[in-house]
Amino acid sequence: MAPANEVVEVDDPPETGAAPPARKPLGEMLLEAGFVNERQLRDALREHEKTGQRIGEIVVGHGWASEEDVGRLLAEQWGLSYVDRASIWFDSAALARLSREEAQRLEALPTRIEEGRVVVAVAEPTEEQIDELRRVIGEDPVLVVVPRTALEAGLHSDLLSSGGGTAAPPRTNGSTKSAPDFEELMTEVAENVPDPPTLTAVPPPLPEELRVMDGVTTEIPQGGDIAALAAQARGVADLLAAQASAMRDEAATYTKRIEQLESELAARQQAIADVRQHLEAAVRLLAD
Repeated sequence: MAPANEVVEVDDPPETGAAPPARKPLGEMLLEAGFVNERQLRDALREHEKTGQRIGEIVVGHGWASEEDVGRLLAEQWGLSYVDRASIWFDSAALARLSREEAQRLEALPTRIEEGRVVVAVAEPTEEQIDELRRVIGEDPVLVVVPRTALEAGLHSDLLSSGGGTAAPPRTNGSTKSAPDFEELMTEVAENVPDPPTLTAVPPPLPEELRVMDGVTTEIPQGGDIAALAAQARGVADLLAAQASAMRDEAATYTKRIEQLESELAARQQAIADVRQHLEAAVRLLAD
């Protein structure tokens, strides 16, 4: 499996008419890695056939493996890199390559441009998804696998703009993070405020620990650009809120798993007590 944050390119597309390379099923990989047993895998496959939900999501939903565990196996399955949520970062040129609607439809989030190619984060790759990304972006993207909750947080944040994905990149004022379209609202509010003071002093640079949040580098605009500052602050707040929501979901998953383990332990203890009772009765019969 590739190192955690090293980008591995997607294999070159097969020749026309050639079958895609065979990949080991995710269920088999989960079984070999010890995340599920054969009974759990059979249950997951039945649930997949019944609901259409993906095997990875089913396994995470039952608490048998974390989404990070599943993400690493998916990256190994496809020969891609796995990037943890804290190491995801964005630049505006990449974000401009897909609209919010396209990104949500494809379940893919452009993150940055590296050596002239768009790096796209996905949670669970498919051949159809990769082909459609090539068509929409217009070139072969570099795919990386990220946790599903991190991907969904990005897809539903203000990082992406509505409309066509080929629009010119938004003004970033030196930032590597795309600011949401919030300036018009701030201008309208400012027009109703009587004579606000003009900022002439350049604010001091922000400490490094505050400039980098969840892998997103945020620059403070110079010269009193209040609208851009407010837009960036709102974008960072949205990301933090999404991150908190994802952490709450993870906590709920672990809580559910603990309850399942406690239930299984109680059942086993009861079975042991029943066996002990039968053994004691058998000993009494032999003694008589």
